[in-house]
Amino acid sequence: MKPFNSFPSRTVKASVCFVVLLFLLPLRVGADELRPLSINLEEYDYPYPVHFLHVVIEGQDLRMAYMDVPPVGVENGRAPNIPDTAGSIALGD
Repeated sequence: MKPFNSFPSRTVKASVCFVVLLFLLPLRVGADELRPLSINLEEYDYPYPVHFLHVVIEGQDLRMAYMDVPPVGVENGRAPNIPDTAGSIALGD
């Protein structure tokens, strides 16, 4: 019978070191490319134009960003077809 050893095996130690290095690698690789971003992420390059919807919620003037991305390919009949009035009915406009 093997004596009880309270220290983890070399395999466990190596695995833990590998996982820690795996998480630290992106920090070092991308450190030169980092730039500060505002809270609205306006400096970020989005793949499509960003539009804003101005809303008032609980007395606060807010701005919600969205991208209107057009569909690609032919219709397959599985996507819902929501009429334009659905939003105004749900919001009570």
